[in-house]
Amino acid sequence: MLKLKYKYGIFIDSYTANMLMDFYIKNKNLKKAALVAHEIMLQEMSDNELTLSASLFTCMKYFDEHRNDQEVLEETKEDSDEKKVIKSLFNLIS
Repeated sequence: MLKLKYKYGIFIDSYTANMLMDFYIKNKNLKKAALVAHEIMLQEMSDNELTLSASLFTCMKYFDEHRNDQEVLEETKEDSDEKKVIKSLFNLIS
């Protein structure tokens, strides 16, 4: 996907998003499919129900595949060392 879409004025539409998510899901590349879904959510495209359903399906499949993965962040404090487990879809994608 294009990194500087705002600079060029090129944004993804519903048809292209559906085609990309379908292609990535069929090729078992759920990370890229979830990135397309992420882009749809950032653009707040809620006009096409098929695109929204495909986005939710993609995110659920990606999250299901990585649900046992945990990112542990160490937060250093002056008094104690604590570890936080952060589970969110955005942290898994990035």
